[in-house]
Amino acid sequence: YRQLAILGVLLLVAIPLPLILPSAQGAVAVRILIFVLMAVGWNIMSGFGGMFSFGHAAYFGLGAYTSAYLLVERDVSPWVGMLAGMAVAAAAAVLIGYFAFRYKLRGAYFALATFAFAEMLRLVVTTTEFTNKAVGFQVPLIQGSSLWKIQFPADSPAYFWVALALAGLAGAVAILFVHSRA
Repeated sequence: YRQLAILGVLLLVAIPLPLILPSAQGAVAVRILIFVLMAVGWNIMSGFGGMFSFGHAAYFGLGAYTSAYLLVERDVSPWVGMLAGMAVAAAAAVLIGYFAFRYKLRGAYFALATFAFAEMLRLVVTTTEFTNKAVGFQVPLIQGSSLWKIQFPADSPAYFWVALALAGLAGAVAILFVHSRA
């Protein structure tokens, strides 16, 4: 529980940061928290699991495209879209993992297989009409603020707090997972 307590203290210390930082630095802080989310996942796979993977960018992209598609094309909340994106990314990871472990890929071969998947996905996404090719999806802006749509005024600290909550949740799940029987 010591690690969870340290995480909790760090989160509490970080809460007032967007109120202190200039808006440009606040935007950078939000991006840092998004990369923290990716780093936590990569640490589980490569740090604790010992499997060096280049696939995390592809899984991040699959989740992002899924969420953006559902928001733009189906008017689904980004909160629901994030869950759907996690499911799609997890399904792709299970598929890639199945073949990688089925053929006993280890070390550099596993890294190359995940890199090939990420590169193949990039090529498919940037050339497919379904994903609007290299343009992607334009998320519509709404008037006012909406936690359900995760849209706030540009300089709002709410973006930081949402990213901080998600990064904290990811950190807590990682700590609990590392200390679990799994």
